[in-house]
Parts: sequence; C-alpha cells; structure tokens
Amino acid sequence: MELNGQVLDDVEEVRVIMIDNLNKEEERAGKLLDLEDRAHDLSLKSKVFSRTSKKVKKQTQWQLRKMKVLFAVIGVAVVLILIIVVAIALHSNSLHNSNSKPEKAQQNSTSRHPV
Repeated sequence: MELNGQVLDDVEEVRVIMIDNLNKEEERAGKLLDLEDRAHDLSLKSKVFSRTSKKVKKQTQWQLRKMKVLFAVIGVAVVLILIIVVAIALHSNSLHNSNSKPEKAQQNSTSRHPV
C-alpha cells in the first residue's frame, strides 16, 4: 500500500505543478495581450508622430523660404536706395560744379579788367 500512497503523492505533486503551470500560462497570455495592445498603440502613435513631423518640416521650410525672400527684398531695397543716394549726390555735385564755373569766369574777367 505504501506504493499506492507514493504514487498518489506523486500524482498530487504533478497535479499541483500542472495547475501552477496553467496559472502561469494564463498570466503570460494576459501579459502578451497587454503587450500586443501597447505595441498597436505605439504603432498608431508613431504614425501620428510621423505625419506631424512632416507637417512641421513643411511649415519650417515655408517659413525659411519666406525669410529668404524677405531678406532678398530688403537687400535689393537697400542697394536701390544706395544707388539713388549716390546718383542724387553726383547730380547735385555736377550741378554745383557747373554753377560755380561761370562765377569763376566772371571773377577772372573782372580781375583782368579793373574798373
């Protein structure tokens, strides 16, 4: 009978181990489902992030283009202003020189012929 008792004890031990293994398997299955859900959520979030980052990149590039155009317009305006200022200065200088030549001629002619 002792053999029967030993066999029953072994059977009981195997039954306990199998129940424990089934419980662990259920825990793992639950963890795997949770992991699959988290992976799916992460995949969706990565797609949203990708779309958002592309939009931000396009907006940044557009802003950069606008700034380049603005700087180019400002540069052209400054160059045009400088050209206009130089042209006006040269024109007024040439007018001043042409007006002063007859005065010098008159001074020279009066100094030659004392009255």
